[in-house]
Amino acid sequence: YFGRGAQLTAITKSYDKFLNNSIMLECNILGQWQAKETHMNQAEALFNESGDQGLNALFTEFWNAWQDVADNAEGIAERAVLQRSGQSMAGAFQRMYTELEKIQTDANNSLGNTVATINRLAQEIAALNGQILGTETQGGNPNDLTDQRSMKLEQLSKLIDIRALEQSNGQV
Repeated sequence: YFGRGAQLTAITKSYDKFLNNSIMLECNILGQWQAKETHMNQAEALFNESGDQGLNALFTEFWNAWQDVADNAEGIAERAVLQRSGQSMAGAFQRMYTELEKIQTDANNSLGNTVATINRLAQEIAALNGQILGTETQGGNPNDLTDQRSMKLEQLSKLIDIRALEQSNGQV
């Protein structure tokens, strides 16, 4: 006789609230570091000192040109080298300024996108809260919905610092 040995009466969800809160806290820390990493990598690439066009090399060239002019104040060639060195350094500053503005613009755009994502996730969590309440009111088991809500809360915690508190009626 197939299926007569056991009966399934209910499916329940069991989880540790402390661990869940710890996961959200760590997701928040991870999200902060990932956001910082993105912009710091861009800035690091901009201020790359490994080549001969880095600020250190340009400053060295500039001060050496000044020293050459100081050693031979009448030298036309030394003055021309100093002028080119100054132009190179000014051009480098202009390029870096333009790139820093671009990084700032990208960061502002990213922030706008993040705010939109936060708002979307908050609306989805609110909708899931309503569905969970409706399911529980009708005597159903909202385990799938609570799992979806937990995933949305985890995604939200990667973007902002949140504290999720579950009320007695199952709402977060």
